[in-house]
Amino acid sequence: MARFASPKHPDLYPDRPIDCQVSIDDAFREMWENIAAAGWGPEEIAGALYELTDNHLTALRENDSLDRWLAKGQA
Repeated sequence: MARFASPKHPDLYPDRPIDCQVSIDDAFREMWENIAAAGWGPEEIAGALYELTDNHLTALRENDSLDRWLAKGQA
């Protein structure tokens, strides 16, 4: 399993998104190469990863929204 670097600071800082990208880059490239070796084309891979990422982000936002709504009901 890949190892990932932790953020350089526990709080938000300007380069945090870039640091995250650097941390996952090797694992991302390996995953991409494995998917391509299975026979999928670059546009198929990119499209699938985009859709998976978008779906995951949507679910995170919906869960956060639900959590806030539930918290208001309990206040």
